[in-house]
Amino acid sequence: MGKRNSSKAWLLFCFIGLISLPDVHSAGEARPCDTFPCGPVGACFADASQTSGFGCVCDQGFERPSGEGPCIDVNECAGPINPCGTYGLCVNQLGYYDCNCTAGYVSTTIGSAGNTLQCIKKNDACNSKPCGPAGSCNPQPDGTYLCDCVPGYKVKVANGPCEEIADPCYSNPCGEGGICNAVLGGGYHCTCMPGYVLPPQFAQYGGRCYGQDSYVPEFRAQSQH
Repeated sequence: MGKRNSSKAWLLFCFIGLISLPDVHSAGEARPCDTFPCGPVGACFADASQTSGFGCVCDQGFERPSGEGPCIDVNECAGPINPCGTYGLCVNQLGYYDCNCTAGYVSTTIGSAGNTLQCIKKNDACNSKPCGPAGSCNPQPDGTYLCDCVPGYKVKVANGPCEEIADPCYSNPCGEGGICNAVLGGGYHCTCMPGYVLPPQFAQYGGRCYGQDSYVPEFRAQSQH
C-alpha cells in the first residue's frame, strides 16, 4: 500500500523494502505537449534538441512546413506537377486530393504504394462485356482488363469469358482434331474435323478424334465393381 505525503512524494512501505519516489513533475510544472501544439492531426513528443522542447509526427497528408506550429493540410494540387495527369482536374481535400477526370477517363490508384490517384484512359474493351454474364470486367492501368468470375466459373482461355468449371469439355477430351459438345444432363460427344475420325468403340464413352492415318489405341473398358 502507498500513501502520499505533504512533500509530494510517494512513501512506500511494503514487505520487500522501503523506498521514497519524488514526483517527476510538480503540480505547477508545464510540459511542452500538454497544450497539444501539434494539433488534432499530429502526435507530439518531447525533443530536447528543439528550441520548443517538442517535435511532431503528422498524419499522412499533413505537414509542418517551417518545422514550427501545428500540422496543417498538404495541398497536393498546388505543386507544379498535376498529380491527376493531363486529363484530370486536381481537387484538394483535407488530408488528400480527388481527381475530376475528363470524359473517357477514370480515376484510379497507381504506383506500388497504391496511394497515388491519377486519371487514365477508360478501357473501351469492357464495353463489349468480354467476361460474359458470369464475370465482371475490371480495366487495368496498362489498358488491359481482368475478369472476376462468380463462384463455379473461371477464365479458361486468354481474354475469354468466365465459363463454368464443371464443363465436361474443359480439358478438351476430343483432342486437337475434334470439337467437344456438352450434352444436356452431363457428358459430351465429339464432332471430328476433316481428316479425323471417331472410332466407334470410343463413341459411347464420349469419344476422341484421331487422324485417319494415325494409330488408334486399343480400348479397354474399365471394369465395374
